[in-house]
Amino acid sequence: PDVEHSGRVAGRLYAISTAGSLLGTMLSALVLIPFAGTQRTFLAFAAALQTDGKIRVAGRVAGGGGGNPDVGLVRSTPAGVPDAAGFAGQGIVRADLTGNWDEASEIVIQPDGAILVSVQGVVGGSFDFMVARFTTGGVLDGSFGSGGVASTSVGTQNDFAKGLALQGDGKVVVVGNSTLSGLDFSVARFLGTGARDTGFGHGGKVLTPLGSNDRIFDVALQIEGGQLMKIVVAGDNPVTEDFLLAR
Repeated sequence: PDVEHSGRVAGRLYAISTAGSLLGTMLSALVLIPFAGTQRTFLAFAAALQTDGKIRVAGRVAGGGGGNPDVGLVRSTPAGVPDAAGFAGQGIVRADLTGNWDEASEIVIQPDGAILVSVQGVVGGSFDFMVARFTTGGVLDGSFGSGGVASTSVGTQNDFAKGLALQGDGKVVVVGNSTLSGLDFSVARFLGTGARDTGFGHGGKVLTPLGSNDRIFDVALQIEGGQLMKIVVAGDNPVTEDFLLAR
């Protein structure tokens, strides 16, 4: 395919074998994920593997003509081909969640196959923590939050959702960065229904200023004896160039 005329940005999807070499069973290393009418095709920020070997990818689709980007989801076969069967009719979903800037930052597949994505979305002029849930067929799940989307503000201005984890009891943990004294660690937890878990932190959220510029990028759940014991987050301070780990 002519990459130059397919868009300024094209996603690269690689499969690496356990020996550390490129896996030859996929298609070419460059897999185009076309969204008609967009200048940038697709920016992938997260991926998850289904139990049947199919690949879920989440990210951002640029708006055509300079418009705001939307959440993009792709499901591909183990061979790297967009999987049209049973997923939005073409293997690709574009979701405008706020009518403004939306991008997916992480993806988790629930045991029932439903798809959870953490979203950086603009609500009322500033970024909020957002979580969207899609059915296995790529449709927003109306039983979750409001029309398939749950959101909350954490800091005083912008909240950037970066990491996502699913607890065994169905609760959803979202982590990221919020504006208070610069950028600070922030965590929010939602119930399986999309409502904020008011039994967690202060009304379902925790804001922790460690310094003046602290960023979270990922989260892990510490499980002991089948029970959630701790939430572990990892990030950095771009000013001091320090690695940060908090529990």
